[in-house]
Amino acid sequence: MEDDDKERIDRAVRKLLDRDKYLLVNNATERSITHKLALYLQEEYQDNDVDCEYNLNVTNESHRKVVYFIEEEYKRVKKKLKKKRKKTKNIEGVEHLEVSVFPDIIIHHRGKNQGNRIIFEVKKSNNLEEIAYDRLKLQRYTHRDSEFKYIAGLFIIFFVAEDYKNVCQLEEYSDGQKLSDLTISSA
Repeated sequence: MEDDDKERIDRAVRKLLDRDKYLLVNNATERSITHKLALYLQEEYQDNDVDCEYNLNVTNESHRKVVYFIEEEYKRVKKKLKKKRKKTKNIEGVEHLEVSVFPDIIIHHRGKNQGNRIIFEVKKSNNLEEIAYDRLKLQRYTHRDSEFKYIAGLFIIFFVAEDYKNVCQLEEYSDGQKLSDLTISSA
């Protein structure tokens, strides 16, 4: 992720921490928090679309975003496994499950897969269920072989309730790998 992106994201997260502390202190839903973060990201990325829970894809016949997981890998990271997984795809001789996905926030251009910038997965500190699933989604979305080709992924944990004063945790992903932990500036 470029330094300019890191600065924009830093400003957006700091706005949320400063202006919407109420959401964190009172343990609002993850969607409430991601909605506010998306609004601040839109201010920073005015030439892009910033969407929450966006699942549209122009390149497949169902027009839905999907990623592929080896079944055992998927079962390991996903607690609520739907009983009937019908669609599979053979990738390099191994059957993969087709899974519809809804990223928490994306910075992109609607209607095309070129120019996809950053995908975000967000968790609250008191609800870290399926954290491995979110990290795996970031790996899939940022991998060079992904049809979406997001430049970067960001995993954020916001501290809520009595822990709200803790600085949020951020992990950066690119090309299918976790690169580093990021920090939010203090001022």
